Amino acid sequence: MKAQNLGSTVCLIFMSAALAAQVAPQGDATQPKSSTQTKIPANDAGRSRVDEELRLVLLRVAFPAARLTTSKDQPLDWSPLPSLPGNIRDALAGETEYTVIASPDKYEEGHAREVMGDGSGRSTTRRLRWRVLPFSNGKNSPVQYLGLAHYTFPDIRAANCCIYFARLFLLSRSATGWSEVHTGPSLIDRGRAVAGLRLLDLDGDGTPEVLFEGEGSQAGDDFIALQVYHIGPNGFEEWLGDRGVAISFNFYDGDQALYVRELDVSATKATGAEGFFFKEIWYRRKGIALSPPETGKVQFPRANASRQER
Repeated sequence: MKAQNLGSTVCLIFMSAALAAQVAPQGDATQPKSSTQTKIPANDAGRSRVDEELRLVLLRVAFPAARLTTSKDQPLDWSPLPSLPGNIRDALAGETEYTVIASPDKYEEGHAREVMGDGSGRSTTRRLRWRVLPFSNGKNSPVQYLGLAHYTFPDIRAANCCIYFARLFLLSRSATGWSEVHTGPSLIDRGRAVAGLRLLDLDGDGTPEVLFEGEGSQAGDDFIALQVYHIGPNGFEEWLGDRGVAISFNFYDGDQALYVRELDVSATKATGAEGFFFKEIWYRRKGIALSPPETGKVQFPRANASRQER
């Protein structure tokens, strides 16, 4: 099976025990790991690491022209799509849902457009969850904040590609006030769930990289995509270039494959994140279940593509 170019991602896909039983041959074949069993990268199921007052301050910095309220409606379903195999969790479970009303920017326009009727309907209302993680570059460095906004426009029916949106924010405070930089296009493409968000220093410079796990699909494939961003002086730099490599439960072009990859953090750190190293296990190749599963390693080079907006 060929690796597929997905744009802005390296992906991890895990299959359920039930599916494993269907595809694995009889015998002692090892079953695929689920994301909750994978040590690195791991789901971060905790709530934001700041209090509610600061959360709202930072949300207003992220959406400065918006009307913000805590949603009193029934919580939405943010769980992974049923078609996605594996024990994938909603990493933002338990976060407060907010109503955020503001005009969509150019990247949000497709997500805020009604596809029913004449297609002229537009929405300005987001149902949004907000994860905030503080970090600093060292003992004497000021605290900065990583924000993740995960949202949908619930009062319209958007195209299937564009129902859910995810965006990273870098929020900083100086003597002159707050500032922010954010990514542009949605980190989720044709998917719904956020499976993980973590800060981990991969290049050894004292500033953590952002590891984001989001759901997606393409040409019949369903996957979880790991995206890695370096936090540089000008904001976010994408370090797995041209949207990465598909690692998926795949029925594409008749080449039925099932495999998982896990980031080898030690090997990646050893190169200063000049390359990203993954351990891989194949459970099915070209429609044939493998017993025992095939194991290997694969490497992807670092790229330096900027994906931010001011």
